[in-house]
Amino acid sequence: MYPYQNPDLSTEERISDLMSRMTLEEKILQTDQYYSGDFTTQDENGKVTAVDMQRFDALMQHNSVGSVQLRGMTTAQANVVQRYAIENTRLGIPYLFSEEALHGLMTNNATSFPQQIGLAASFEPELGREMGHAIAAESRACGIHETYSPVMDLIRDPRYGRAEESYGEDTYLCAEFARETVLGMQGTDLTAPDAVAAEPKHYVGYGNPVGGLNCAPCTMGRHDVFSDCLPVFEAAFADGKACDAMCSYNSIDSIPVSMDHELLTDVLRGQFGMPGFVRSDLTAVSRLYDWHFIAETPEEAIRLGLEAGVDLQLYDFPHDVWQKAIAHLIESGSMKMSVLDTACRRVLRMKFALGLFENPYTDEKRADTILRCPEHLATAEKIAKKSIVLLKNDGLLPLRKDLIRFLTATIPKHAVVKAGFLCWTESVLQSAPKPRCCMSAAATFWGRRCTRLIRPCCAMKTAKPV
Repeated sequence: MYPYQNPDLSTEERISDLMSRMTLEEKILQTDQYYSGDFTTQDENGKVTAVDMQRFDALMQHNSVGSVQLRGMTTAQANVVQRYAIENTRLGIPYLFSEEALHGLMTNNATSFPQQIGLAASFEPELGREMGHAIAAESRACGIHETYSPVMDLIRDPRYGRAEESYGEDTYLCAEFARETVLGMQGTDLTAPDAVAAEPKHYVGYGNPVGGLNCAPCTMGRHDVFSDCLPVFEAAFADGKACDAMCSYNSIDSIPVSMDHELLTDVLRGQFGMPGFVRSDLTAVSRLYDWHFIAETPEEAIRLGLEAGVDLQLYDFPHDVWQKAIAHLIESGSMKMSVLDTACRRVLRMKFALGLFENPYTDEKRADTILRCPEHLATAEKIAKKSIVLLKNDGLLPLRKDLIRFLTATIPKHAVVKAGFLCWTESVLQSAPKPRCCMSAAATFWGRRCTRLIRPCCAMKTAKPV
C-alpha cells in the first residue's frame, strides 16, 4: 500500500504523496473533463443503451482524468467506467462523476422539483435544504458525486431568459436559499450515500447581462457585484461550506471573470474558504480567445484561466489542444509548474473528500428505491403548493393586445422551448408535447414582420450547454 492509499493519513498528506508519483501528463489530465457521448450509444431520448469500452480506452489510453459527465448513463454503466480507472490506470485514481441537477438530477426517472424561482417564492429557505438533500440522494444513487448546482445568480432584468433558474432579485433571500440548499446537498459527510459536492454557479455577476442577453457583459460595476452578488455566494461557501464553483463567462467592467485572480482566488479561496476546484462554465476559458479577444492564442487563454484560479475545463477546447497547451506552457517556462500542481491538488482533494479512493463504486440497487420515491414526490408537491403566489388584479388583466405584442417583441426568447431548461428528465420530455419555436409561433400569431425583433438569447457553438 502506498501512503496515498492509506485512509488513516490526512487528506493533504495523501495528496502530496500521490502527486509526487504523478507524471506531468497525469497531472494535466486531472484538469480535463470528458463526456459520455464520446464513448456511448444513446437512444432518441438521450438514454445510454451501450457503453463502448474500446472507444473509451482509445480516449483514456489507460489514464485517469479529472471528471466525466455521465449524461444518460445508469449506475451499473457508471461502475463499469469507474472500474477502468481503478483497475486499468497506473495509479488507480478514480474518476469524479458530475452532472446537472438544478431542480432534479438530469436523468430518466429522477424527481422533478419546482424551479428555483418557484422554490424561492415559498419564502421558506428550509425547503431548499429538503430539496437539496433529495436531489443529492438521487444523484449519488445514480453514481454522481458532484452536481453543477445550485444556481445563485441575482436576476434583476426580466428580459433575461434564465430567470427561472435563480432565487430571484433580493440578495438576502437568495443568500438564505443558497446556504440551505448547499447544506441539504452536502450534509455533514461527503462520503455518505445521500450526499454530493455542490458546485454553485455562475460565479459571478452572470445573471445581469447587458440587454438581458445570455453571455453578455454584466451590467453591474465591480462595486455592485461585491455588494449585491457576492454575499449570495459567501453564504453558500463561508456558511454552507460549498465545495466547488463554476466560473461564469461574463465580464465585469471589461474584465472576464475567467481571468480574474481577485475573484477566483483572493475572494473565493482567501475570503470564502472554498476547499475544492473551479470548473469553467462551458467555454469560459476559450472565450478569452474568441469572445473577449484578450488572449491572442488558445494557449494564452488557457494560461490566463489557470493562473487566475480555473482548475478544470468544461469542453472549452478539444482535449488534445488543452493538454498539449498546458504541457508546452510548463516545458517552455511560460507558466510555473506550481500553477498546474495547485489545480491538480484541488481536483484530487475533492476525490479524497468524497471517499472515492476507498469506495469508488455505487450500490446499483439504490437507484430503484431512491429515485422518485414517495418522500421525494411529496417534497416536490409541497414546494409546488407553497410556491403559488396570488396577485391582485387592479385592472391590468387581461392585457391589451397591442401591449402583448410589444412585450413579446422586446423580450428575448429561446428559439426552442425546453422544459426546465437544462434539468429536465427524459420522462418529462417523453410525456410533454413537442416544443414549438417561439419565433414561428409569433409569426403565426402576429405575422412574419414581428419576428424580426425576436432573437434567441444564446447561440452556443457546442451542443453541451451548462
